[in-house]
Parts: sequence; structure tokens; C-alpha cells
Amino acid sequence: SGVQTQLVSTCYSDDKQEKISPDHMNQYDVVIDATGNPNGLSLAMSLCRPMGTLVLKSTCAAGVKGFHSAPIVIDELMVVGSRCGPIDVALDLLENNSTDE
Repeated sequence: SGVQTQLVSTCYSDDKQEKISPDHMNQYDVVIDATGNPNGLSLAMSLCRPMGTLVLKSTCAAGVKGFHSAPIVIDELMVVGSRCGPIDVALDLLENNSTDE
């Protein structure tokens, strides 16, 4: 069973981290946004494959100027909120590819 984890910082096509590489666009089954940044959702949506799952660990209440929810509907993305729980344990599981336990 292969669980591949990828840091967003390795998905950019430039050193300024402004543009996601085409090799990473719409490639991931599950994308977790824990940025706390209002633009994190848009970034997560661009990484998630059609019919994939976005897990939102952020509770950023600020709006995103120009945010469009159409990709959620068009790509049939599942959005799951995750507000509570030990994030350090979750990150350890992901880092060690132990998510099947």
C-alpha cells in the first residue's frame, strides 16, 4: 500500500514559490491545508486530483479576494473539515507512511 507524502514547497516550478509545477497540478488524492493562510484553499484545490479530497485543518476566517468555488463543483472535490485532534500525531503518521494503522 503506497502512501506518498509531498511537501507543497517541493511542488513549485520556481524559486519564488509563486507557480505550481505542471507535474504537480491535479495529481494528489488527498491534500491537507494547514497553512492558516486564506490562499491555502486555492493552492490545495490546484494540487488535488478530480474527485479527490481536501482536508482543511485551517480555520482562517479571512476571505480570499477573487476566490472561486467552481473547481470544487467541476472536479467533484470532497471537502472535509478537521478542527480538533493531535496534529503532531497526524504529521508523524504521514511522515512515516503509517496512515494504514
